[in-house]
Amino acid sequence: MSDIYWFSVPNLEKKRYPEWRRSFGVNDERRVFVPAAMAADTAAQLVVVLAITENQPVAEYLNHPFVPSDWLKRDFPKHRDLIEIIEARAQAEDVVLPRVPQIA
Repeated sequence: MSDIYWFSVPNLEKKRYPEWRRSFGVNDERRVFVPAAMAADTAAQLVVVLAITENQPVAEYLNHPFVPSDWLKRDFPKHRDLIEIIEARAQAEDVVLPRVPQIA
């Protein structure tokens, strides 16, 4: 699996969330990773097992599992709208991934 670069959005003024809930990852192929807990009614551990069973990559960040957003919104569509907001944010021009210099 390629490297994943992690980003967090700031807390809202009125509501405080732990950093892992406000985070997403983007790999070199621009695939977005979101918390497995976004599956809502399904335990994150079960989401991880299902992802692995379907040959989906699973990452860990801040001691929480993250899975590909495209897979999660397809198989667990309850928070599809929120996942699409995260995907749009991840694709924004100001989300710059570090580049490793190419050896000529």
